[in-house]
Amino acid sequence: MQAVMASLRVYGQHQPIVVQKQGMIVRVGNARLEAARLLGWDTIAAVVVDETDIQAVARAIADNRTSELAEWDDEMLADQLQAIEVEGIELEMVGYDTNTLAQLLESLDPMSNKAREVAESIANAAKVTTCPKCGHAWSG
Repeated sequence: MQAVMASLRVYGQHQPIVVQKQGMIVRVGNARLEAARLLGWDTIAAVVVDETDIQAVARAIADNRTSELAEWDDEMLADQLQAIEVEGIELEMVGYDTNTLAQLLESLDPMSNKAREVAESIANAAKVTTCPKCGHAWSG
């Protein structure tokens, strides 16, 4: 809900909710409506549709399911999230965070984490440690 609230707060409402005329039931956009209420909004854009209960339920299911079935171009998404971060926009404003971005980047380049671990291991092995009491030095 926080991501929806942040989006509404920063970008405003760019998509109306859908309300079934019979009973004035929100069929699409329940999260946006709740977020708007939590933000203290007293109005929200809506489209009222004259549908049967079954048609309205089918619309709601289709709206949610088609969102679930949508696919991202992960490379493009990673590039865009990094650009957003570079511009100083918090990733939470678009529903992501730095951990999710890191996981996405790792999934695109699984060797990057292994390479980082190897580099750290080499760097740690090259460090020289000196005993503060006797002055003996060793590496590793």
